[in-house]
Amino acid sequence: MIEWTPRFSVSDATIDTQHQKLFSIMNDIIEAMKTSKADDRAFISEILKRLLEYTEYHFHEEEIKFNATTYPRKAEHIRAHKEFIKKIKEMIAQKDKGIPSLNAIQISNLTYSWLSNHILNFDKTYTDYITGKIK
Repeated sequence: MIEWTPRFSVSDATIDTQHQKLFSIMNDIIEAMKTSKADDRAFISEILKRLLEYTEYHFHEEEIKFNATTYPRKAEHIRAHKEFIKKIKEMIAQKDKGIPSLNAIQISNLTYSWLSNHILNFDKTYTDYITGKIK
């Protein structure tokens, strides 16, 4: 299981809760790996769609927060969000087409790697802006 720990905190309760929800979705993928669902195309497509919907919601909420500040990396951050959304949509398209090379393990590895890297190296850069430490 993938555990959200305080090192992932961006000092905003709403965003931290949303990040925890994303970790929960990834844990659902990991749970699937322990069963026959790991290669179940319909299940993987459904969970990817759930991941996509929640990720789009979360990114929108996050962007509202940092767009209300002088955060200097807004454009770069939004591009990173769009690239990840694109990756999720590509995975959904692969599963919908029945491409067998994509399974729960690969999805879990990709999403955890991207999300943890993004939180630790990108989201942490807006913390002082959304908490008001930098105006």
